[in-house]
Amino acid sequence: MTERLNKAYPAATVTGTDITPRIGRLFRGDAAKVRFLRRPVEDVALDEPASFDLVLLCDVVHHVPPLERQPLLSAIGRVLGAGGSLAIKDWIVSSSPIHWFCSASDRYLTGDDVQFCTAESMRALPTGAFGCDAIREEPLIRPRSNNVAYLVRP
Repeated sequence: MTERLNKAYPAATVTGTDITPRIGRLFRGDAAKVRFLRRPVEDVALDEPASFDLVLLCDVVHHVPPLERQPLLSAIGRVLGAGGSLAIKDWIVSSSPIHWFCSASDRYLTGDDVQFCTAESMRALPTGAFGCDAIREEPLIRPRSNNVAYLVRP
């Protein structure tokens, strides 16, 4: 994702944050305008409030313990500048064999106790953090019907 953003927006500075010690290990693009921070977004919000135009949260929510999801979104709200946007993309729980496989491999590869949201609880995350009118778009991401995204403007 970082490489794609770097190519699509060459004038932008891209910041990747994660708590894993392996952050940025797969990045193979131009590092001149990319930085990786091994810090939770809550810490970034303290040091760099209102300084980001766009925050992407891709396939992360199911790794975040349920009680930590709203605080995460609140911190994201604090790093977004005026007019900034949040894009959330994740899988919602499904009874399909592909979902079972992906869930099992996710648990095995990361060691995380992944917990997927239902469609209702996933939608409630951005509306709970930013209000009922915050979601501007809500597409399904192909090829799976349980792969959802939200464009949020707080």
